[in-house]
Amino acid sequence: TNTKNPNSLYTTYNISTPLIFKYINPQIYSIEPSRGIKSGGTLIKISGKHLYCGSTLTFSMSGGLCEIISIKQSGNHHHHQTDSLDQVFCRTPAFNSNNSNNNNVFIQMRMDDYVVVLDKFKFEFVNDPKLVSFQPDRTIESGGLTMTIEGRDFEYIQTASLYLTPNLIQHRISSNPVSYTHLRA
Repeated sequence: TNTKNPNSLYTTYNISTPLIFKYINPQIYSIEPSRGIKSGGTLIKISGKHLYCGSTLTFSMSGGLCEIISIKQSGNHHHHQTDSLDQVFCRTPAFNSNNSNNNNVFIQMRMDDYVVVLDKFKFEFVNDPKLVSFQPDRTIESGGLTMTIEGRDFEYIQTASLYLTPNLIQHRISSNPVSYTHLRA
């Protein structure tokens, strides 16, 4: 229908066509890894469908928000293959023992006003690593020597960083665990 008011500069158009509108709920298929240290910072990957369909997306656990690092949107949502899923990479918050005495917690997803507890997936907070000793306990200022660090609960470390501060100048050394009880840097 086209109507024009002779006293107006505008023309009004009324169009009526059948329009199909669908609500899409996000679906989570996996969360990896399922364990991380209590001090937080574990990088987790959340895979699913329709994780991009809202304006805002947050994940929380143990009373804290996960810091979203990146969102990888898939172009194909017709298959359940891993490469056709959306992926969210985020860092876990620190474990809040005030909210739960249980180290196994559920993850909550919020997309705009849609809030759901992902009850098919639990995340377990494990003890932080403990350093027992490191050798050598001295080194030359120019560096280049290998340090061996002994301790326990190293199995859930994704990347270890040591900060050495000779003469108040901080140096960062990164390493991956050699075993559950040893690091080499």
